[in-house]
Amino acid sequence: MIQDTQEKRELYRQYIRTLDEMVGRTYKQQSADELYEELFEDDGENYWIDVQYCEQTVGFFTICTPPGCPQEADFFLRDAFISPQYRRKGLMKQAVIQWIKEHPGVYSLIVLNNNTPDIITLLRSIENKSNESDIVFSSS
Repeated sequence: MIQDTQEKRELYRQYIRTLDEMVGRTYKQQSADELYEELFEDDGENYWIDVQYCEQTVGFFTICTPPGCPQEADFFLRDAFISPQYRRKGLMKQAVIQWIKEHPGVYSLIVLNNNTPDIITLLRSIENKSNESDIVFSSS
């Protein structure tokens, strides 16, 4: 279960703004807050994992489990975000690899076409470091 905090809400708003810029939509705080609230409403379990740097939360990723994920998967990597000034440091990669090592299974994720290079790098790292998990992904 995800514990709601103001820090998480603000990180999620930053994430939605970044997503909107990637796909050419206009950011609306209300829609970001509605999407954030959906994390608490799914039928499966949802996990919010903080990404830390020097004891500061600089990003997050969310994982959901059935029935809130694709049929063939045990876990769905739903959202992933790192504040811009902390990108390209391998922080997300380390956090996701650690999670997958602790929670082996079949993972699913959707990749935005204009985010493909970063995600492919992440997936290659995960596949090399995790012998017990499979990754299924599609692009949109």
